[in-house]
Amino acid sequence: MNYYDEESLSLCGVEDFLQVVAAYRDFLKQK
Repeated sequence: MNYYDEESLSLCGVEDFLQVVAAYRDFLKQK
């Protein structure tokens, strides 16, 4: 997790969060 520096924390954090949410919603749809 070295790329989580002060400059990219907000941007990468948001993108990763949205990816996790999208994958989780797809997982719920498959049930």
